Amino acid sequence: MSETTKKPTKGKNRIPDFPGALKATCLDWSRRGDGHHGVFLIEAVNKKKYIVKCYGRKRSKWGEILTIPGNYLTGKSSSRPLTRFNTEKEVLHTWRRHGFDVFQEPKDFPPMVITPPHLVFEYINGRTLLSYFADPHIGKDDKIATLKRFMPEWGRRHHLAMKSKNRLLIQEYPSFKHVYMNNDGRLIFFDFETVYTPMHSLPSLIGREIAGYVRSLYKVIFPGEFNEFLDVLVREYPYREYLSYPFYYFFRHPNPLTKLLYALDRRLPRHQKRHSKYPVARLLKDRLCRTGGEGVHK
Repeated sequence: MSETTKKPTKGKNRIPDFPGALKATCLDWSRRGDGHHGVFLIEAVNKKKYIVKCYGRKRSKWGEILTIPGNYLTGKSSSRPLTRFNTEKEVLHTWRRHGFDVFQEPKDFPPMVITPPHLVFEYINGRTLLSYFADPHIGKDDKIATLKRFMPEWGRRHHLAMKSKNRLLIQEYPSFKHVYMNNDGRLIFFDFETVYTPMHSLPSLIGREIAGYVRSLYKVIFPGEFNEFLDVLVREYPYREYLSYPFYYFFRHPNPLTKLLYALDRRLPRHQKRHSKYPVARLLKDRLCRTGGEGVHK
């Protein structure tokens, strides 16, 4: 994470007390919460820069209470600050243990008493992969080369999640905006505050993640070029069977009640957009069929 992540405009009055810090800059913060949730760039007494992520309420107290039944019904972990903090720690540990690149927690961060639950991360110059793909000054060939580099580890993680039955390896909010690329091209995943519960099957979660990434790419790539990017994804992703999961679970879910809920959800106005998860799932299915079958689900 770096200073380029988000401009520190109105967040400066929300910066908590960081005793001993030479300078603190707000990169991101929650406007509706208790004032404790945010991401901050810290210049410490050793003149090094660090990222400190503090976990507080993202909503009002009553708003937080109202999310409890919603999280339960949608099969997500709690949004309470301490739970999000512990969840992120556990996911980071799991991903590191299996060799997936996430932000590292530096051991040379000076002792500092910070009130909210928090994590300290390395400071890295770079940008999100979503902003990279959206940049009109970067050529299509360079973007496709970067997408190809992304594919092997993405597929490896999905396959490991299937083999180990570990939901911590699946992102709850999948998007290229949650992948960071440093100036040397290192691809780093971040934002793991929430995970899915056993209410969802792993294939359905993999399908949701694949659809989320394709959807985020579809939003920023020039429409006339998107099919070329999609063909690269279909060709380079190492487990073709998994690419059939978005359509299968969004349109043919084996649970009749879930299938009905998806059918009702598709009628909502927000899902009529071309880059909604449902049109994206159909688009991916069509590309699979054109390039030699749609996988195991017919």
